[in-house]
Amino acid sequence: MFALKILEKKVKNNQDCYVPNDYYHLVSLLYHLTYHKGLIKGFNQNDGKITPENKYYETILYLIECNGFKDRFELSLNGFHQFLKNENFNMPYDMLVKWPKRNETIDAITKMEEQPLREELLTDKKNIVVFIIRDDAAQADIIEYIKGVISDNYSILLSKELTEEQINCAIQFTRGGNWIELDKKKFHLVAPYSIVVCRSNYVDTDGGGKEYLAKECAKIKNEIRTYVNENFPSKHKRHLIHGTDSPYEALDYIKKIFPQDYMKIITSKKF
Repeated sequence: MFALKILEKKVKNNQDCYVPNDYYHLVSLLYHLTYHKGLIKGFNQNDGKITPENKYYETILYLIECNGFKDRFELSLNGFHQFLKNENFNMPYDMLVKWPKRNETIDAITKMEEQPLREELLTDKKNIVVFIIRDDAAQADIIEYIKGVISDNYSILLSKELTEEQINCAIQFTRGGNWIELDKKKFHLVAPYSIVVCRSNYVDTDGGGKEYLAKECAKIKNEIRTYVNENFPSKHKRHLIHGTDSPYEALDYIKKIFPQDYMKIITSKKF
């Protein structure tokens, strides 16, 4: 979605070449520096503030001025993250957790994003799991089968087909195992279709709940994908379903998709 918006708003520069406009030039540059680069040369190693020695320093100041954002954020990696978050272009929490290019910045931002989730999720809610059924499973008999498998393994608390607004939120604010898939050298969107919020029967007594939930969820997803791809063949392999790997990821999904009602959902008597 981010890449599509950059392409949609492209402009021609003085060399008659297409480039991002000033706004998308700024957010894409800050995204690259914050999540891909981290504390490279030209950033203070103690507080993450950018210094004039950074080769992008003048460009960032110019783009901030062009966009009228002079007082909108601190010139630091944390400040860039907060700005991107306010503009809805930050890296999603579930991607931060799995991001392979680990550095001090990514670790600090991940911890910062996880802290409020830890504070909101009570101890007795830490077996929560969210499944997103994808558009390539949107067939009545496949949906029925998938929900049957889930209900055989979990207590279903909420099952709902997503609205267009909720679909867009899920695409933009969750990694979702990649909504964009490559098929025959062409990228296409496999959008979220419905959400299933459920509770595992597992009780975390030894602190290993996060790892157990991830393995349990992966096992069920593989079972569903294997069965559907064998019994409902299509032109290409379908991924069908995405599931969360931790209770904090599950809470983050619920907050993103149901921003007004998430507290009502997680405090429901069904839990």
